Parts: sequence; structure tokens; C-alpha cells
Amino acid sequence: MSNAKSDEYTNGEFAYFQAQRYWVERTFDDAKNELGMSDYQIRKWNSWHHHHALVFMAALFLLEQKIAHQQEAPLMSMRDARILMIVSLFGTKEDIKLRLRQMKIRHRVRQKDIDRMYNC
Repeated sequence: MSNAKSDEYTNGEFAYFQAQRYWVERTFDDAKNELGMSDYQIRKWNSWHHHHALVFMAALFLLEQKIAHQQEAPLMSMRDARILMIVSLFGTKEDIKLRLRQMKIRHRVRQKDIDRMYNC
């Protein structure tokens, strides 16, 4: 289903457009689940706009952190970035080491799942 004419794009282009939609929805899901986009109690539009602007500025910051650390942690998720930011601001050095170890374990499991799916 599309509002485009059937001869306007190839099937590959339609598939590409549909695949791009995943990343938009992933961004909103991360913003809702990890950054509190849906956790507001406001009564005015101005406040709603301020809340969403702050959430998306936080999402941009965490995305920049993911990109900056892509060499060391290529499978870093938004949740990983948020946890590391919180522990680096409020935790001790031992807390940071613990969270990094936990993240590496999650990444190993995630990589095994990716490899298994590509080897099927």
C-alpha cells in the first residue's frame, strides 16, 4: 500500500522505503522507553513542546555518544548509552566497571544472535 503510483518506483525502491520506516519507529520507541517521552503530566501545548524538545535533545546527545564510541562498542543501544551516562555522572569507578562488564556480556550475546541469524 502506498500513495505512489505503481509504475513510479520499482519493487526494490518500495522495499527500501518500508525498511527506512523501521528506523523512525525505533527512534520513537527509544525516546518513549528510555528517555521518558510518554512520561509527562502537562496541561498546555507549550509545556508539551518543551518536554518533547528536551527528550529529543537527550536522544540526539545519546546518539552522538553511540556514534563517537562505535569503534569500541559497535552494538551499543540507546539503553546502554543511557545507563553508561547515568553511572558516569552518579556512580563510582566500581559501578562504571560493573556496568561496562554487563554491557560487554549483552553485546556478546547480541553478536551471537546476529551471527546465528546470518548463518541460517
